[in-house]
Amino acid sequence: MQVNEAKRRLHEIGEGVEALCRAGKYLEAKPQAEEAVALAEKDPENMLTTSMLDRLARLLQAMGDLKGARSLFERALALEKKALGIGDSPSDSDLKKIFGPCRMDREASADNLASMLQATGDFNGARQIYERNLAIRERSLGPDNLQTERSLTNLASVLQAMGDFNGARPLYERALAIREKAMGAEDATTARSLDNLAALLQAMGDLKGARPLFERALAIREKAQMRFHPEMARSLNHLGSLLQAMGDFNGARPLYERALAIYEAILGPDHPGTATSLSNLAALLQAMGDLKGARPLFERALAIKEKALGLDHPDTVQVRNNLVALVKAEGE
Repeated sequence: MQVNEAKRRLHEIGEGVEALCRAGKYLEAKPQAEEAVALAEKDPENMLTTSMLDRLARLLQAMGDLKGARSLFERALALEKKALGIGDSPSDSDLKKIFGPCRMDREASADNLASMLQATGDFNGARQIYERNLAIRERSLGPDNLQTERSLTNLASVLQAMGDFNGARPLYERALAIREKAMGAEDATTARSLDNLAALLQAMGDLKGARPLFERALAIREKAQMRFHPEMARSLNHLGSLLQAMGDFNGARPLYERALAIYEAILGPDHPGTATSLSNLAALLQAMGDLKGARPLFERALAIKEKALGLDHPDTVQVRNNLVALVKAEGE
């Protein structure tokens, strides 16, 4: 197969895989993603091999095959390191190779490398690169640039994954301030920054601090008329989860119900995202004592998960266990 034809085919397969993943058809997407990797690997110099491996790894991750995903992430990581000319772990000299003296052309590669390090559990390696990228962007672009905000968010994310909530918090706060200044307090992208900080505060146990941020994010999306958008559904689920954690079941219920309606409308009744929404609402109804209302929702969620993800996927197993526990509670 000629080079141009191979690239065209890879692009075609990639678009098909992305479409299937958006539709929640992971089992159908997997063989196509595997075909893309095999096609890319026929040419050892193909620069698309890393991205094809990365795409398949993230698909396996979404399907719960963490062992398989890690193996692919590691292969992609090895190729990326080889391309960048660095060793097994990013030493000081390796970081200089990656970035050079303010080599802005390396930032995208560095972010990709750090992302793969984070995905394979090398949080310290990812942290080093994110820190260096942040320093370069602050120096070259300024402390208030949106690329600097991206680096702040990346670094905060890995610190949060490492359990360093106190280290992550000021970074998320800075990122939010930059986003508000650059894009405005009512911009849809500002809502994402609000979500990041709110989720961290919730993880830290500061439910009262998280609530107004989740509410602001939801209000922004309402105002932007994102009523049938995945981000609106996520916003509703975030706030619903928080209210449930605060014991406000009656406040959480309409939010979960709205999120479910959105997912059903935009993703369809058989999407894994719809199943997650069904599970959220079912668990809330169970907590409220409405076992009869919860059971059909858990049953629907289980059927979707089994079809989309397989019988042994961790999410499928969790929903099945929830349903078994509910049926047992009904018999008591």
